[in-house]
Amino acid sequence: MFNNDERYWDINLLNKWFAISSIIFLFVTIWVFIDDNDDEFKDYQKEFRKMQIEIEKEKLDTEWNAIEDDKLKFEQALFEAEKAFSMQEEMLSELNVSLKDLQAQYYKENMDFQAFKGKVDALKYHVEAENAHPGHGPSYVEEYAMALEELSRLKLIKEDTEIKISSVESDIKKLKSDVKEKKDELDAFTKRVTLTKNKLNKLDRDRMSFANQVGDIVRDLPIL
Repeated sequence: MFNNDERYWDINLLNKWFAISSIIFLFVTIWVFIDDNDDEFKDYQKEFRKMQIEIEKEKLDTEWNAIEDDKLKFEQALFEAEKAFSMQEEMLSELNVSLKDLQAQYYKENMDFQAFKGKVDALKYHVEAENAHPGHGPSYVEEYAMALEELSRLKLIKEDTEIKISSVESDIKKLKSDVKEKKDELDAFTKRVTLTKNKLNKLDRDRMSFANQVGDIVRDLPIL
C-alpha cells in the first residue's frame, strides 16, 4: 500500500534551502535598490536640475526688471478702461434691455411674416392653376397681388428690426471692447514672465503645490 509520508527528497532539507534562497533573494533585492539609488547618473540629474532652477530664476528676474516700468503703464491703462466701463454700466444695462425687447419683437414679426407667407404660397398655387386652366374657377390674381404687397411690407418691418438689433449689438460690443483690448495688451506683454514662472513652478520644489511636492518626492524614490 502507498505510504503518503514517503518522499523522494528530504522535506527538512528542502525547507532549509528554501529559507536560504529566500534570504539570498531578499539580499539581492535590497542590493538592487541600493545600487540603483547610488547611480552616478542621479547625481548628474540632480545637479542639472539645480542648474535649471537657477537659470530660470535669473531669467525671471531679468524679464521682470525689463517689463516692470512698462507693466505699470499697461496696468494703469487697464484701470482707466475698467473705470470708464464701470461708469457706462447703466448705459450697457439699458442696451441689454433694449436688445431683449427687440429680439422679442423680431420673433413676433418673423412669425407673422412666415405665417402670411404660407397664405401667399397657397394663393400662388391657385393663380398658377388658374393660368393652366383659365375659366375653371374664381380668379385669385388680384388677391395674390395684394398679398404680395402685404408680404413685402411685413418683410420690411422685420428687416428694420434686424437692423436695429445689429446696431444695439454693435454698441454693446463697442462698450466692452476697450477693456478687452487693454487687458489683451497687458496679457501679451506679461506672457513671457508668466511662462517662465510656470516653468519654475514645475522645477523648484519650494514653489510647487503640496500635491506636486508629494509627486516630485515619489518620483525621486529608488527604482521609481
